[in-house]
Amino acid sequence: MSCSSPSPLSPAEAVTQEAEAAQARQAMVRRLEEQGVLSDPLLREALLAVPREVLLPRAYVRRDAGYPEPVVLELLDGVHPEDRKEWLELIYSGASVLAQRNGEALEGQVRGRVKGGRITSQTSVVSMTVQMLQDLRLCPGLSYLELGAGPGYSTALAARVLGAGRVTAVERDAEMAFAAARRLAALGLEADVVAGDGLDGHPERAPYERIAFTFSVPYLPVKVVEQLAEDGLLLAHLTADSPSWPGLVTVRKAGGRLEASVCGSRLGHVPMHGYSWVSLHRHKDRVGAEPGRHRAGSLAPPPEGARGFWLALAHLFFPRFRSVS
Repeated sequence: MSCSSPSPLSPAEAVTQEAEAAQARQAMVRRLEEQGVLSDPLLREALLAVPREVLLPRAYVRRDAGYPEPVVLELLDGVHPEDRKEWLELIYSGASVLAQRNGEALEGQVRGRVKGGRITSQTSVVSMTVQMLQDLRLCPGLSYLELGAGPGYSTALAARVLGAGRVTAVERDAEMAFAAARRLAALGLEADVVAGDGLDGHPERAPYERIAFTFSVPYLPVKVVEQLAEDGLLLAHLTADSPSWPGLVTVRKAGGRLEASVCGSRLGHVPMHGYSWVSLHRHKDRVGAEPGRHRAGSLAPPPEGARGFWLALAHLFFPRFRSVS
């Protein structure tokens, strides 16, 4: 791995790089609008104002084809001239960005290639982040609890919309929580990022008018639901073993009563710590040895787009993912 440090930027180079990042940000917002994802003017303003490059100064990319073991990753450093173009395109592509490996200290990251290990923090797909924040119907002055802050991008957008001191974010990885808090402060965004278990919420500042999980959960924890304020709204992705079968859970509190609904969703956040998506790669040897046999049936299988059916099937088939508290 390379550990050489690039020379400091001249004032002219710094201005050029800021302009490049602003253009990439504008292009990302245009794509979201053209895709019909972004409609909230306050969130649009936040997307244009929050520099992802400050929250994601480095990012991992895969450098292998298919699914070899161990996985080959390369850490791109945004200040390094050899990395900057690819890094900037990556963080504004709208795709999920891999930010941390093996719980490493973020300020100790070294650019270059590595093999193996496990990604321990990443951003969500931007379109999903935007949709979640729009579904929460954020407006200035509301109190908001975010569970699973990660690098802090959705936290930053919420803080920009809601105002100073209105956002609390919980992140299980202390290193990531510290880095997100420091980078948010550098942007002048007053959000409280704390290290802790998202399944516990953050009762010290409850109740909250809006709550969102930014990792998928196998069930809704009662502790968190109890922190929802009157007339409040909570969103979470309920997950099964397959990324094709997430469900969006919406909980509303009115008149002291809770109303909840679950609907199949095209996208879902990454599973909570200790859970993982099903992978054909992990089962290919067994499938090759025991391929099973075809059976004739009178009914065709439901289409991939029948998300509610597949979600229900997943929760029946995988008992540990049933919605229990």
